[in-house]
Amino acid sequence: MALPQAVATLGVVLGSLLIVLVYILSYVTIDILARASERSGKWTFGELINSYLGRAGSETLRFFIIINNGGLLITYTIMLGDVLVGKAPEYNGVIPNLTGIHTGDLWSLKSLAWAGAVGLFLALGFSSLTVALVVLAGLQGRLGNISWLPNPDLTGPDLKDKVLGVFSTLPVIALAYVCHYNVHPLLRELKAYSHRRWAIVLHWSLGLCTVFYVIIGVGLYLVFQDDTQSDVLLNFSVDSLGPLVGDGVAEAITYIVWLGYAFNLIVTYPMIQWGLREVIAEIVFGAPTVSTVPWALITVVILVVTYAIAMVVPNIWPVMTITGATAAVAIGWIYPALILMKTEGPRSWARRAGATIVILLGLVTAVVAVWSILGPYVSKMWGH
Repeated sequence: MALPQAVATLGVVLGSLLIVLVYILSYVTIDILARASERSGKWTFGELINSYLGRAGSETLRFFIIINNGGLLITYTIMLGDVLVGKAPEYNGVIPNLTGIHTGDLWSLKSLAWAGAVGLFLALGFSSLTVALVVLAGLQGRLGNISWLPNPDLTGPDLKDKVLGVFSTLPVIALAYVCHYNVHPLLRELKAYSHRRWAIVLHWSLGLCTVFYVIIGVGLYLVFQDDTQSDVLLNFSVDSLGPLVGDGVAEAITYIVWLGYAFNLIVTYPMIQWGLREVIAEIVFGAPTVSTVPWALITVVILVVTYAIAMVVPNIWPVMTITGATAAVAIGWIYPALILMKTEGPRSWARRAGATIVILLGLVTAVVAVWSILGPYVSKMWGH
């Protein structure tokens, strides 16, 4: 839901190009993991990292999974608050008096196997709605004020500001594609596994995601333009859509989108929490699966901490930027590139050079993006 804001910042052309660039990077890096598993016989992400990068790689991986899943849970909580409660001072969400989120008891991920199908259905519906809104806006002549290149009002007028804007926005796009730690369960589930069959699955799954991302990111920016918010769900209101489709239809669309996306977040939330809970249990108790009381205690701590942070963060953009710049970049770019450099010999200079470029891109993106969020606070603390 932050992709329309990314396109609003970068412009339609550069925003679309960066989405495609991250798609290519994700395809290549996931393929690297699959090939490395074929060579090593390690069929979990953790085992693969430990095999090629040693204990240091495994320990840092735990840290980044905590950052990634924790950041996603905070983002989900903020978005649920936006939808169900609304933003101050209006508080015009679906349930203005919402005080918390109950995720229920979950002991088996198999009970959520249907969540992926629900997510695909909602993505198709949301993409179709976006296309319809863009067509209506075009027919009514509302597509005039569009930024094709980086928007100076959001990035700054200078070239340096535009470059910084690109590196600050890139992690948000990267976060949308990071699924690398979910690759190995899919590899094991693929019947009659072969690399060719896996490449077909990877091509179609990432390709469909990219189509959805471009349609939703570019399309909703075209509809809302300079009013596009960091959580575009906040743009769905009678005030924003009323002039386009009429107040009655706008209200219906708003509630359908809000409730549909809230439902998607609620069914996805436990899956993200599951991975985070396993990592914390392994660090604290030495095993990913523990008895009922520790399991429940970790769950409560995760809920309290993520909810507390979500209460003080103004919107999803800083959380997604920091999560994407650290965890998504490390898991999605740097780890696969390091594995490639381990598996390729000195004669494969072109691949090793490409891996080095990806690592450098990840490090620069991480530093610039994190500083873009934390820099103003640091300067304020030091009185600058």
